[in-house]
Amino acid sequence: MTTTENNLRDKIINRISSLAQDKLQNVDEYIDMLEGTEKCKQKILSSAGIWKDMDDDTFQSLTVHLHANRQQGSKRIYG
Repeated sequence: MTTTENNLRDKIINRISSLAQDKLQNVDEYIDMLEGTEKCKQKILSSAGIWKDMDDDTFQSLTVHLHANRQQGSKRIYG
């Protein structure tokens, strides 16, 4: 960790230490939300590149021809 990062962590810890007890739950919920956002981003990014080995016909079907395929109802993909 850098000095700047350590200073910021210390500042945040000091501010949290001086908070009233009834505000601690809000801080805890906010930290949970921040961590959840990061986990969500990692989950989304974990699928990056999954289309790279897909054949061209399937890729075209899922992208360029998607609306036409939905209207026809003939090329359904079930998961």
